[in-house]
Amino acid sequence: MSCYEAARAGFWLHRFLVAEGIDNRVVDAASIEVSRRRRHVKTDRMDAERLLRLLVREALGEEHVWAVVRVPTPEDEDRRHLHRELLTAKRDRTRVTNRIQGLLANHGLRITWRRPLLPQLDALRLWDGTRLPVALRARIEREWERVELLNRQIQALEAVRREAIRTGGDTAMVPRSASWCRSKASARTAHGST
Repeated sequence: MSCYEAARAGFWLHRFLVAEGIDNRVVDAASIEVSRRRRHVKTDRMDAERLLRLLVREALGEEHVWAVVRVPTPEDEDRRHLHRELLTAKRDRTRVTNRIQGLLANHGLRITWRRPLLPQLDALRLWDGTRLPVALRARIEREWERVELLNRQIQALEAVRREAIRTGGDTAMVPRSASWCRSKASARTAHGST
């Protein structure tokens, strides 16, 4: 019997251990008991000892020792990539646009995202009426190129997701709300209501 904490290692180790005939648990890290009385020092050795104690308790029949993570099939895990990539691209875009806003705020300036950026940069003036410093302007333009690249990637990923929704393909790529709406619409159609 073995166990490990769900983390960056993912599920390949679990699959390997099970294939070798080892009864394994992937444990939700948030469910592992920690002492609240003393400061929690986190080291790999202490984590391993804590997991071992919990594994022994479970092996002896104690229930509710920890929360075990449901290990997805390799196919289910693979289907999650589109959704995760889309979320990452959107977070990256937000991070870069926030950086642009921060660079401008350092000089007391703002822009409107609903209008093209470059003409706004041309019109911006510092407190003394001078144009943006050359290096600042160049940096903002480079950051804007990243935003445009991310926008193209987001549009492409959303197109793939829309196609999956339209064709009823991989529902793992479909946000829960969209698949729920589709099932409700099917139920209404089946019952003759609109």
